[in-house]
Amino acid sequence: MHAWAVRIVVAGSLHADVLIASQANAETLALKCSMGGREAAAAFNIDLTNRTIDLGKGAIPAEVDNPMIGWREEESLRTIDRSAHTVFRQLPKGSFFQIGTCRPSAK
Repeated sequence: MHAWAVRIVVAGSLHADVLIASQANAETLALKCSMGGREAAAAFNIDLTNRTIDLGKGAIPAEVDNPMIGWREEESLRTIDRSAHTVFRQLPKGSFFQIGTCRPSAK
């Protein structure tokens, strides 16, 4: 094997180890959220380490900080207040209104 090919293989395996380690150390938050008064609660899985949220359709990027978790859905900003587990939607003029509530979910 050429020296450059060996370097690529070694670099690739090191990168894979980093990815596996970061996934193993990921801090997650699992919530069941009821939106708009619906009876059935939807599962929200938030990866706080990698800053993504999975709403059941695949993981999407999320803004994660101590008081809030935010993401874009249907062209609007949605947020979860982490202390009250309340879900808000941003209106076009910038104000927010409550669209749901969440509770911690067992994994």
